[in-house]
Amino acid sequence: MVKVLVIDDSVFMRTIIRDMLTKDSSIEIVGTASNGVEALDKIKSLSPDLITLDIEMPVMDGIEVLKELQKYTKRPKILMLSTLTTKDADLTTQAIRLGADDFMLKPKDIPHVRDIGQELINKVKHIVSLPSKVITRKALVNAAPADRIVLIGSSAGGPPMLDTLLAELPADLPAGIIVTQHMPPGFTAPLAERFNRISPIPVKETETGDLIQTGHILLSKAGFHT
Repeated sequence: MVKVLVIDDSVFMRTIIRDMLTKDSSIEIVGTASNGVEALDKIKSLSPDLITLDIEMPVMDGIEVLKELQKYTKRPKILMLSTLTTKDADLTTQAIRLGADDFMLKPKDIPHVRDIGQELINKVKHIVSLPSKVITRKALVNAAPADRIVLIGSSAGGPPMLDTLLAELPADLPAGIIVTQHMPPGFTAPLAERFNRISPIPVKETETGDLIQTGHILLSKAGFHT
């Protein structure tokens, strides 16, 4: 049984998330919280396996919660829930850097919120199944332009598959890698941060002027690949 704590300042969203997750018999909602302060108290008292964490909340927001959780010797897995805005894209990138395990976009339209139910269940199960491990990498000095290139294309449902694939690549793979993943503009940056944490090969979002180098992974910036 996966124990989940739902953290969101919206009563509506807390209710919807709880209802969606409890459709799976292997998931138990152990509690809810409406702000970061309440969330930290309940994390200590309820010991959830995973929290769903809203970014923007009163009293203490999601980013501050993540900063506090960095002080914990044991913390739950963290799924950030983000709205489709430029501001939230930047905050989601910051959240991944602060230790969030994954993120998910909330639908823009309230009538479509329930449409993400199965995706949410799948995300929760996937995150909890991921081992906690520290990636060690060989130092790459003066990496040469790649004469071998691996191209990986992915769309809906792709990130979990990419998790598995990128985590299992050999650190000394003699090729440069380009990954394209269909995402809204702004959200390939946090995805690259997340992949970089689990892959033995460095991962970054593409920028103008990047070279394809042996032993590096470039994630194509959303809106710039075809």
